[in-house]
Amino acid sequence: MQPQTSGYTAEAFRKAFNDHAVDAILGLYAPGATIEAPTLPEKIAGHDQIREYFNGIFHAWPDITLEHIRILAAEDCLITEWICRGTHKGNFIGMPATNRFGQVKGVSITRIRDRKAIEDCVYFDRLTVLHSLGLKVSTE
Repeated sequence: MQPQTSGYTAEAFRKAFNDHAVDAILGLYAPGATIEAPTLPEKIAGHDQIREYFNGIFHAWPDITLEHIRILAAEDCLITEWICRGTHKGNFIGMPATNRFGQVKGVSITRIRDRKAIEDCVYFDRLTVLHSLGLKVSTE
């Protein structure tokens, strides 16, 4: 059985993400939903910003895929451990294309209300991504 909270399933998100189906992804988020992630300078909110965020991901990594490792349902939250893999082919948040394959392991905590995600907190090590893409990181 697929872990779920109030009808929202992580599998529906995984499928929409792997299909790069931004409209399907937006259908899983409430209109005022928010996303926090290490690649964002601040929390984004609403369908317009969420659309722009996912379009940017899919442009920069046109072959990106999402694999779920573990999914836990707890009250109004889904906690998903995942791995994303893809080839960096376009600019994303100021990182020029490297044409290198990379992967990152992370966790998402998604709060659900009325079968829609209302808050998505995404955690991963941004330094791991930069190193896998061959980008130099200054500690100064």
